[in-house]
Amino acid sequence: MDDTIHILLIEDREEHILQSRVLLHRFPRPIKIYIARTIIEGEKIARYLLDIKHGLTVVIMSDIHLPLASYAAGIDGTYLLNLLADDIRANRLAQGILIAVSSEMTPERFALGSHATAELWHKPLNHTHLARLSDLLDQGPPWVLPRDPQSAGQESIIRDVMAMARHMWLNLRPDAATQAGKSILGILTRAITLSPDEYKDGLILVNQYGGANVLRGFLRRHPQNEQLSAQEQRFFSDLLDGIPQNTALTRAHLTRRKSKAVLNTLYRHISTLVLTKD
Repeated sequence: MDDTIHILLIEDREEHILQSRVLLHRFPRPIKIYIARTIIEGEKIARYLLDIKHGLTVVIMSDIHLPLASYAAGIDGTYLLNLLADDIRANRLAQGILIAVSSEMTPERFALGSHATAELWHKPLNHTHLARLSDLLDQGPPWVLPRDPQSAGQESIIRDVMAMARHMWLNLRPDAATQAGKSILGILTRAITLSPDEYKDGLILVNQYGGANVLRGFLRRHPQNEQLSAQEQRFFSDLLDGIPQNTALTRAHLTRRKSKAVLNTLYRHISTLVLTKD
């Protein structure tokens, strides 16, 4: 059994990352630290660690104010914590310790964060926080408690905000969006060769958005497929049906030379549809 405590720190400021690393390495239990500098990266790593199949003990510490590329206002980290908490309550993710961390804990942030977790810590991290973390680990799960009735109706807002964040990320990082689409298509079809890291990312994304069968059906029936050319639609449909790539190219009357451009178009198309999916 893995007795390591897996700690994900979602933080964009290097000085806070360094301070937190130094302090956490004094924690008197075996730990492994993961760093995410954006809310999008944080969601991906968090979902991987909280996958029920892994059976890990996970602590997620998220900064409140998380800039999103050129969007100066950023996305409040408590939206991610609330989204994860809802999925934990629905048994889509394993139990974990969720902690909101901020040097600017306004009443509004406190209220939103408290729907996900009772742990709202002020920066910088200190030995009192380590002692509290040790107490939480000793208490054992469930760490995420049932939803407060006063927060009814917030779930759809939280999911909308996170969908907006992903959509902004796709526009700001087209290279990463293409890579995400490739990883997803590689898992769904086995027609795309993936590196070990691409395969792992693809599994996380496919599991996050409902599993392979659900995503195949979602992609087959999506009305935005009409935006693809007739050749691209035929090629895409054949790949989702499990037809080998070379055969699918022939059936769609596409040349091998043109296949790279068509695949990149499909990768971006897939990432737009999937990563903005509710």
